[in-house]
Amino acid sequence: MSETNTIGYYDLGGKLYKFQPYPELGEQGARALDLTYPETRTIAPMAPLTALDDTPAGYAIGRLPTPASITEEVPIPGAAEMRLGLKERLEILKDKARQRRDQATAAARMERTRLWLQRTPAGVQRYEWLIRGLNSDDDTTRTLAEAELSRLEAPGRRADTAEDRLDQTYQIHRERL
Repeated sequence: MSETNTIGYYDLGGKLYKFQPYPELGEQGARALDLTYPETRTIAPMAPLTALDDTPAGYAIGRLPTPASITEEVPIPGAAEMRLGLKERLEILKDKARQRRDQATAAARMERTRLWLQRTPAGVQRYEWLIRGLNSDDDTTRTLAEAELSRLEAPGRRADTAEDRLDQTYQIHRERL
C-alpha cells in the first residue's frame, strides 16, 4: 500500500491491519457501567408531563395539579461518548462491585451495632420477667415468679462460687448428722 492509504492501519509483523476503535458506550452502556448521577427536576403545577408521553400513564395523566419533583439517574456528561476497552470496563465493574460490597458490609455492621445497643442485658431481662410474672393473671406464672423472688431474697442460701457450694454442701451434711 502506498503511504496515503496506510492511514487507519497499523503494521504488525509486516502485515497491515485496519485499526478499529472500541465503540462508544452510548447512554445504555454508561447506565450499565453505573456512570450516572442523580438529577432532580421540578414540575410546576399544571405543566404538561412530557416525561410520561411514551407510557400508558402519560396519556391518562396529562398534567399534575400540584408541583412535583422527579429524580432520575442521568449519564455523566461525556460518558456516552467514551470508548472503553474490555480491561477498562472490567475494572469499572470490579470497582462498582467492590463499592457495593463495602457499602453492604458497612450497613450490616451498623445494623449489628444498632441491635447490640438495643439489647437488654440478661440480668435486667430476669428482673423484667420477674415483674411481669408477679403481675400475671396466670397462677402458675405468678407462683414461679414468687419462688424466684424468694430465692433472690435469700442470698445466704445461694451458692455463687465453687467454694460457697462446697461450704453449703458440707453444712447440709453436718445438719443431717
